[in-house]
Amino acid sequence: MKKRRFFLTLAASIALAQMVPAHAATDAAYRASIDKWRVEADQKIRAPDGPLAAIGLYWLRPGVNQVGAFPSNEVVLPADVAPKQVGRFVVNEGEIAFDSDALPEKHLSLQQEGKGGTSSFALGRVKLSVVGRDLGLAVRVTDPNSVSRRDFPGQQWFAVDESWSVPGRFVRFDAPKTLVYEAATGGTRSGISPGYVTFERDGQTYRLDVQESAGGYIAFFFDASTGKDSYAGGRVVPIAKADGDKVVLDFNKAFNMPCAVSAYFNCQIAPEQNHLTALRIPAGEKKPAVKVQRVASAPDYIK
Repeated sequence: MKKRRFFLTLAASIALAQMVPAHAATDAAYRASIDKWRVEADQKIRAPDGPLAAIGLYWLRPGVNQVGAFPSNEVVLPADVAPKQVGRFVVNEGEIAFDSDALPEKHLSLQQEGKGGTSSFALGRVKLSVVGRDLGLAVRVTDPNSVSRRDFPGQQWFAVDESWSVPGRFVRFDAPKTLVYEAATGGTRSGISPGYVTFERDGQTYRLDVQESAGGYIAFFFDASTGKDSYAGGRVVPIAKADGDKVVLDFNKAFNMPCAVSAYFNCQIAPEQNHLTALRIPAGEKKPAVKVQRVASAPDYIK
């Protein structure tokens, strides 16, 4: 009997020893995938024309908008890049052009980002990009020599915890719904939502309205860490489609919008229905280690 018990115990120990490496390999593979994702996120934020390179956001008015180093211009460029006047943006019933005094091409027809046409061009080392928002058209200026890009200490992340890769369920609305967000520079922005996702944590069910994104959905959210350990403007969680109506919310990839590190992005802030104030999510990106000087029209809680 003792011998039988010994062999049963030995068999169980061997089986457990065989299982542990497989489980550890799964954890290691997941951690490696998150580490890779975060490296790519760091590369994006540090890009020569990325969020850290932004040095200005200028709203365009109908008609002529002068561009150059002179402070009274509607779009102001660094004095070591441009003369007092280098050209002008002309806005006419939604059509945008740049007439240049310095570029080889004297007239550029432009469209706002995301509309399929040319939306940006370079003047020396700086890049000018036309962006469209609910408030109207604007020009964002990026400079790879910006102090923010040069001195950035790096993104801050919670430790990877695979339990925060959470299964959920997508529920489609009868008709797409317009989500209205507060915006980081004031006013509002809007987006179209096809539905919402639900997920469970510690026996409680939570819901987030989503927007479509490449390969799945995204949701802007607050949680109990918002404004404390994580950015006061909330974060975005990527949501991958699975079988049928099943989805996976990976909060280890939850990230801050560019406005967390730059005053020159008019990012969305999570809508009230996505405020998960009873749930703390210690996963994904933390509060930035840099302080951003906000414009006066920004919501008080992100200043």
